Amino acid sequence: MVNINNFRAVMLLAGLSLLGLPASAVAKVTGLQDILAATMARNPAVHGKNAEIKAKEYATDVARAGRYPSISLRAGYVNSQYSNQSSKNNSISLRARQPLWAFGRIDSAIDYADADLSANRADLLRINRDLLDKSVVAYARVLGVYHRQQVIRDNIASQDKLYQQIKRREEGQLASKADVQLANLRLIQARSEQSRSDGDLLMAINELQALTQLPIGEVQPVSMKLVDLPATAAGIEALALENSATVHYKASLLTLAKANTEREETASMPTIYLQGDKQFNQLAVRNGSQVGIMMDVSLDGMGFSSYGRSKLAMASEVAADEGLNVSRNELIRNVRSLLHNRDMQQQMSGILQHSVDEFGHILSSYMRQYKAGHKAWMEVLNIQREMSSQRLQLVQTKDDWLLTSLRLMVLTGSFDHTLAAE
Repeated sequence: MVNINNFRAVMLLAGLSLLGLPASAVAKVTGLQDILAATMARNPAVHGKNAEIKAKEYATDVARAGRYPSISLRAGYVNSQYSNQSSKNNSISLRARQPLWAFGRIDSAIDYADADLSANRADLLRINRDLLDKSVVAYARVLGVYHRQQVIRDNIASQDKLYQQIKRREEGQLASKADVQLANLRLIQARSEQSRSDGDLLMAINELQALTQLPIGEVQPVSMKLVDLPATAAGIEALALENSATVHYKASLLTLAKANTEREETASMPTIYLQGDKQFNQLAVRNGSQVGIMMDVSLDGMGFSSYGRSKLAMASEVAADEGLNVSRNELIRNVRSLLHNRDMQQQMSGILQHSVDEFGHILSSYMRQYKAGHKAWMEVLNIQREMSSQRLQLVQTKDDWLLTSLRLMVLTGSFDHTLAAE
C-alpha cells in the first residue's frame, strides 16, 4: 500500500510543478488562519481596491482645496498703435480670488468626496468578505477530499482483503472463478474512485493557491473552537445583519447618492468672492490695483440642465435605498437557508453514523453466513460496497456541516481579524 503522506506529497509536487512553483514549498504545512491571512495580504483584488481608495483620498483633498483662494497670472507682449503712434509694452496681470460664500456648493462637493471614499472602503470590506468566503470554501473542499480519500483507501484495503480471501478459496476449490473475477472487478472500481479523488485534490489545491498566491502544503483540520457561533438562530441572524459587508456597502452607496443629490442641487448656486487684481504696465492703468466683492453664476441650458441632473440624482437615491432593502432581505434569506442546511446536516450525520455502524455488523454476519454456505459471495461484496457508500455520505455530510458553519462565521464577521492591515 502507498503511504498517504508520500502520496499527498507527490500530488502536491505535480500540482505545483504545473503552476511553475518550486517543489521545496511543498514542505510547508498551512492552517486555516494562515490561508485566510495570506489571501487578505496577497490577493490582487485587495491590492487593486486599496489603490482605488488611495485615489479617492486624493479626490477628497481636491474637493477641500475649493475653499482655498485661487491665483491667476496673465503675462504678454502688447504692440498698440494710436494716431500714427505705436507703443510696445509688457503686460502683466495678477488676480487672487477667495471664496466667501458658495451657498453650500463647496461643502456639498466635499461631502460627496467623503461619501465616495467611505463607499470605496465599504466595498473593500465587501471584497475581503467575498475572498474569505471563497477561501473557506476552497479549504473545506481540500479537507473534504482528504476525508473521502481515507474512506476510499479503507474500501480498497477491504476489497483487496476480500479478493485475496476468495482467491485462496478458489485455489482450494471452495469458490468459483467467477467469484474471483467479481471480487477483482470490485477492487478495480474502488481504485478508480481513488484516481478520481486524486484529480479532485489537485483542483482543490489549485483553487486555494490561486486565492493565496502562495504554495500550499498539507492543510490541517479545522479546530471546532473556530466554529464558535451564537447558540440561537436569532442571535446568528442579528449578528450577520449587524456585521454584513454587503449591507454596509449598500448603506454607503445610499449615503453617496444623498450626497450626490445635495451636490447637484447646489451646483447652479452662485459663488461670492473677495477678488483682488494687480496690473503691471497696462496701457490704461500703470501699476494699478483693485479689490472688491464679485459674484459668479452660470446656468447651463437656462437652468434646465441643472434641474434634470437634480432629478436624476434623486431617482438614483431612491434606487440606492431599494438596493439596501434588497440586500437586507437577501442576507436574511441566505442566513436562514444556511442555518436550515446546518441543522439538517447535523441530523443526517447522526443517522448516517448509525447506518455505518449497522452495516459493519451486517458485513460481519454476512461473512459468517457465506462461510457457512448460506450467503452468496456477491451479497458479501454488495454489503461492503454499501457500507463504503454510507461512509462516503457520512464524511460528506460532516464536511458540508463544517463548510456551512465556516460560511456563517464569515457572514457574521468572525474572521475579520485576518484582514491585512492597511
